[in-house]
Amino acid sequence: MSYRVLSCIPPQHRTEKDKLDWLYSTAKQHRPDLFVTPQEFLGGVYIMPGKKAYARDELLPKVLKLCKTFDMAMTFGVVEVEGGKNYERIWFLDPEKGLQGHITKFALPRYDHVKAKGYGDITPETNFENRFRVFTLKGARVAGMFCWEVYSNILWTGLALAQPDLVVSLIKFGSMAWPLIQNGPDGRKEISGFGVASGHDNWIERLEVASKWQVRCPIVVSTNSWDLPARSQPCCGTVRGIVDEPTLYTPPKGRGTPKLAEPKVVVDEFDLNHIRGLRLNKFAYADLVGVFPPWKLVQYTMLLKVGRMEREMIGDELIGQRRAGREGKLAKRVAKLPTEVREFF
Repeated sequence: MSYRVLSCIPPQHRTEKDKLDWLYSTAKQHRPDLFVTPQEFLGGVYIMPGKKAYARDELLPKVLKLCKTFDMAMTFGVVEVEGGKNYERIWFLDPEKGLQGHITKFALPRYDHVKAKGYGDITPETNFENRFRVFTLKGARVAGMFCWEVYSNILWTGLALAQPDLVVSLIKFGSMAWPLIQNGPDGRKEISGFGVASGHDNWIERLEVASKWQVRCPIVVSTNSWDLPARSQPCCGTVRGIVDEPTLYTPPKGRGTPKLAEPKVVVDEFDLNHIRGLRLNKFAYADLVGVFPPWKLVQYTMLLKVGRMEREMIGDELIGQRRAGREGKLAKRVAKLPTEVREFF
């Protein structure tokens, strides 16, 4: 059950037309099943101050047309205006079924947060339950994460119970970049520039922990470059789960004069049955994929057992389907037995 996912560090265009043109040419070249844009791919006060938020009906038809043209799903980062308020969102788009829903960012920096008098005028999500959501895009169960929300333990736990096949992690700019904040002419918070941190990047470590121990599925990352140096560490590609090798790309940091991050596209091929089977056990994996899983799965036996117990406790429908399937097979076998024997079943 092959599934092609495209993640990226796109060139830093500053107009809607240039950005949509880049999406079109990239989709045409690579033909993914799922195209993962960075956060705030369109809108936002820093890159697009003249158009910092979009009404849904003025942008959605254009993005859906792209999806239909290339028969691809998208997770699209946008600042959306609704009811006179701006929201940082990810749209989950299917080429046949259209917009499947959205999620809204809750962890806002002060230069965006409306309550902190940020120029972004963005209102955060305040109901955690709205974030424990999974959307079906071309047959894959996809969940989403914004930027430094990766440090939320509650969010990862909730998504783990939702059993996604993939989690997309949309980032604004490099994880080692730090925005410099100043008060604008009217006292509102704005970005005046960027510094770059040094030392260990525990952001990536957090994604690795989440992929391996919590959601137990691949996490696909896309990041804007925002014309920052390579050492700001924008990234794209995939942090893999239990037994798979990662494809996460970060640009070489270099020495001396900072080198701007170059555009980058990573296309990963996933087997959705492989991902689902690795959450269960070697026998379920063999049923789904046709072969037994890699030997490395053995070291996660206790993790898988606890996961099964968790799913049974919350009434996971996949567990119910598998149990019903076993009961159905048993019923067929019993039906073939002599009448006097059937009474014992």
